[in-house]
Amino acid sequence: MIKRQLFQSINQLINWREIKPYLAFSFIWIIFSYPFFFQGRIPAPLDFLVNFYAPWDTYYDSPVKNPSLSDVVAQIIPWKIFNGQELRAGRIPLWNPYNLTGAPHLGNWQSGVLYPTTLLFLIFPDPIAWSLHVLLQPLLAGIFMILFLRQLKISPLASLLGAIVFAYGGFMTSWFEWGTLGHALLWLPLALYGILRTKDEGRRTKISALTIFSLTMSLLAGHPQTSIYVMIAVIGYYLYKNIRNDNKLSLFLVSCSLFLIPILLAAPQVFPSIQVYSESARNLVDGRSWAKAFLIKPADFLTFLAPDFFGNPTTRNSWSDFSYVEMQGYVGVVTFMLASVAVMNIKRPGPAVAGSSLIKFLICGIVIALMLATKNPISELIIDLNLPIISDSSPARIMGLINFSLAVLAAFGLDSFTKLIKEKKTKFLNSGIYFIAAILAGMWIWTFASTNPNALVTRRNLIFPSTVFAVFSMAYFLISKIFANPRVRTLFFVFCFLFFVSLDLFRFHHKFTPFSDIKNWYPEVPVITQLKSSSGRIFGTLEANLNLPFRLKSIDGYDPLINRNLVLMTYDPQALSTHNRITSPDFPKGNAQTIASLGKLGVKRVIDSAVPGGNSWDLRLWEYGDQFRLDWKDVKYQILYNTQAQESELEPISGMKNGQIKLFNLGILISSSTVFGMQIWKKYAK
Repeated sequence: MIKRQLFQSINQLINWREIKPYLAFSFIWIIFSYPFFFQGRIPAPLDFLVNFYAPWDTYYDSPVKNPSLSDVVAQIIPWKIFNGQELRAGRIPLWNPYNLTGAPHLGNWQSGVLYPTTLLFLIFPDPIAWSLHVLLQPLLAGIFMILFLRQLKISPLASLLGAIVFAYGGFMTSWFEWGTLGHALLWLPLALYGILRTKDEGRRTKISALTIFSLTMSLLAGHPQTSIYVMIAVIGYYLYKNIRNDNKLSLFLVSCSLFLIPILLAAPQVFPSIQVYSESARNLVDGRSWAKAFLIKPADFLTFLAPDFFGNPTTRNSWSDFSYVEMQGYVGVVTFMLASVAVMNIKRPGPAVAGSSLIKFLICGIVIALMLATKNPISELIIDLNLPIISDSSPARIMGLINFSLAVLAAFGLDSFTKLIKEKKTKFLNSGIYFIAAILAGMWIWTFASTNPNALVTRRNLIFPSTVFAVFSMAYFLISKIFANPRVRTLFFVFCFLFFVSLDLFRFHHKFTPFSDIKNWYPEVPVITQLKSSSGRIFGTLEANLNLPFRLKSIDGYDPLINRNLVLMTYDPQALSTHNRITSPDFPKGNAQTIASLGKLGVKRVIDSAVPGGNSWDLRLWEYGDQFRLDWKDVKYQILYNTQAQESELEPISGMKNGQIKLFNLGILISSSTVFGMQIWKKYAK
């Protein structure tokens, strides 16, 4: 009796209809994340780390799945490991003394020091913390998307479909293991949910706080370019939704608050980053040509239906200048059909209250995003304006907004379709099937008619998406003929859509995404063990930020916002004009100027091959007499002591360290004052 009463009480407290899509998505998330949960593998290209980068490449020899994710292991993960090391030592990681003779850490923005998932590195071992940090991206993206779509009165199953597409579409998958862009984007549906709740409940202060919180989290996630796109989309939707409001001053003030308040709340991150950006080497080079190289060409949109039309880095058969990571917008063939249904049926968007208005906004957003991301006079003009962050970054990264819009449109499309089924009006989807069939047929014809030697690669890569489309189409027409009961037929249709979308994106996600053995997590080989027992700065072998997990001080490093003073010290000024992007200092191997720089920069130990002249990167240290003394040697490497190393801890950018501390403290003060001011306004605005 007591158990039954308890069960009834729980049922009264929980709205199972509302919670089902969240539970279903959580189950799907576990299935998509099966290598971590069931095989103990890490979502990181560690196979590339140990097989490509020295010193591990001389000890390991195994297949590499995806060579296009080098930045993940050479830059992003070392920064995250350093976050945890500093927090466990009771310090806020403002400064990195281990790379580039000392460099701003929090201020480089991509380190994401102030983002909540940084606490995972304080609680869990680094491999587990990193895995949770990465895997939380699709989980949170899906949950927030369901929340947003349910607020729009989208059905639970259609909301689930939209969540799957957003969480595992092209943008979230291609940037999945960076753990920055995905976290910056996933707050978009929650921010829009806050705007919707403002009207429904009339509690502008509380709900505006939710939107502001979401935008602040996006800013702290580690990728300002994506966060800017998110803020523009949110403010744009707010204005679009309230454009008929007669109080234009109120609209203007709220729009400004949606922009300014998140920046003020994120001031401890924003202020140090402004200094880092303003004093970076990006001011020494013209990055516009680099940005223009990532403008999408019309032919690249074929990848919306066939993601590997131009090849795939995992199968080493990429054959065009299409950048798989930067430009990938695949959401699935079935998803594309459903989005088309929503657009074609815009006047009857199903049960959603604000459906027609939102669909129009999303269509406008997609058109604007495509205008900015594709190669055309307008996008090139915007790049030529030299806008900070926008003009020297890849414009194709706005693909995140396009993927989000297609996911929402697909959810609308599924609900519209179920309504049309009940009314026995299926011409919209039938037309969509015929249209996509025609495009796929055209792709197949090209592979046989073209003289391009890579046509065979495309033909092989068309097999899977074409098969998915063909089987789905057959299932669709069979269900139409077999089931006469509209309710039963609709149910089968919905599950058919969900199954094929999930299957398609599961294959797409796991073909591109490597999960690695935990034993390859920055293993400590003999030369590293020896370096850890010594002191002073090092040079050689350990490139990029690969010294950072072992807390070895190096003059090398990899940072898109590398300080201009260090670049001027190490680059030939006349050669700077030939570069459009600089991320590391220039220390040519086997160069007399490099050897002279080692002493000035306090390098005490140099790592070289155990067999002189055995590698193309050999430093040729034997040419410098007694300057280098053998310190340690094994069959793979040797460590030499530089007798001419200066004892002073020379830091070309030492002035920045104090500046970063002051700006961080100022940011804390401004952020705290903003929170206090919001509380006062909330109290007296009533």
